[in-house]
Amino acid sequence: MGLVTVSNGTDFAVIKEIIDRDGGVIIENYASLQLMDDMAAALEPYFEGAKEHMLQFDNAGVDFFPKNVVHVYGTIGKAPETSVALLQNPHHQQIMDHGSYSFYIGDEHVTTITGWQLNTCSAMRVGPGAEPQVLHRDHTVHPVPHVAGTTYTSMVGCLIAGTDATEANGATRVIPGSHRWPITRRPKAEETVPAEMKKGSALFWLGSVYHGAGRNTLTVDQPKNSRLLYGFFGCRDWVRAEENQQVANPWETVKDLPAPILAKLGWAKAAGGCGFVDLGQ
Repeated sequence: MGLVTVSNGTDFAVIKEIIDRDGGVIIENYASLQLMDDMAAALEPYFEGAKEHMLQFDNAGVDFFPKNVVHVYGTIGKAPETSVALLQNPHHQQIMDHGSYSFYIGDEHVTTITGWQLNTCSAMRVGPGAEPQVLHRDHTVHPVPHVAGTTYTSMVGCLIAGTDATEANGATRVIPGSHRWPITRRPKAEETVPAEMKKGSALFWLGSVYHGAGRNTLTVDQPKNSRLLYGFFGCRDWVRAEENQQVANPWETVKDLPAPILAKLGWAKAAGGCGFVDLGQ
């Protein structure tokens, strides 16, 4: 079973149903081709100066990011206009907001919707020859127990295709339905499907879904041999972001951005009250 692809005009209720069932969805024509070109032009100078990142988990002993993959972080501060346009897409807001939590206060059963903030904002270029990434769940960066059989997660992933993402150039491989697996079930490569999508499309998935970048089987002399992606990952606002947005995106760069965007960068207290100053914003 592959991931479902829907049009940009699809009602959110339908998208939510797909995500709840499969753990993820692809939205085509999420962003215009011109916006993707503008984003690429704004970030190209940073790619030229970036080094290949090799992150190793001390507790896993494996290389998390394969060779031939270059990352640029803090993209809102580096390309503010295009980043804000991508973040203001209604689908991004709705999908990030769709988590809820139920509990009792005395005899009253209460359901609340948690807020969210940006966990990471980055761009990545997957070059020819890149090996597949290890399969993983994103929400393991937060010390929150995985709840099998539910859609509960501390974070949601979003990758927007700056180029066509194909199986040949290493499209992200996803295991649909794995968000409901118990922690004792090991993911297998043969259970994955490629999240192929056209330039301007977006892949959303729950942080509890097993996935990983695919193998780029193309060579340097072949056309369209690299995959360019823009990531705008969200996490629940009661956890701390994996990337420190206030440091990665200097205040002088972002201070004139819209207030809702600044809130998602962490310049506001959480829905539950964390991060206040004198009990206020």
